[in-house]
Amino acid sequence: MSKLERTAAISHFPDSTARTGNPMSADGRGRVTSRLLRHGVVSTLVISLFAASSAVAVPVASAQDQVPFRATLSDQFVAIACPVLCVTATGTGHAIHLGRASEVAHGTLDPRTFDPTTGCAPDTSTATLTAANGDQVTLSTSGVFCQTSTTAFHESGTYQITGGTGRFNSASGRGSYTSIGTFSGASGTVIKTYDGTLSSPGGNR
Repeated sequence: MSKLERTAAISHFPDSTARTGNPMSADGRGRVTSRLLRHGVVSTLVISLFAASSAVAVPVASAQDQVPFRATLSDQFVAIACPVLCVTATGTGHAIHLGRASEVAHGTLDPRTFDPTTGCAPDTSTATLTAANGDQVTLSTSGVFCQTSTTAFHESGTYQITGGTGRFNSASGRGSYTSIGTFSGASGTVIKTYDGTLSSPGGNR
């Protein structure tokens, strides 16, 4: 190799010359290039696999998985002025996931909102369902109360589970409800049904 060719080779491969004192041969460049390519391919594969594993969601049982929920209760109620109409209902019945259960509900209804044509008015309530072992589900309702005769009524709307205790701690869920009842004066009886979903019992423990 001429002095000019040697100088050109050194300037083109300064790192190799600095380490060995000799310009890199064509065969050496091939081996280095091969190692770099292999290293680059491996790095790319590692990065790709890591990104793919990060992007794939691993199925995990959620504390909020919803299961069917249905409850039917027979309540007795009393209404008082407060200054609108406040109703307190208590009763017992059966609920999926609770078994035999009791209910305490508090509702409000404003007589001034009654539609004279339909005999209906909006109402809201909160309720607590208690299982035999003391675990509780709390919920709220929003619906429409309709008086169907001088002694009868029906009610329907939606419920939302707002929490609970024991295996129903932080419970959630929603659905519909219906009530069919009779009254005499300020008291009466009602059959109430909840039908919808509830977060899986014990899922938040």
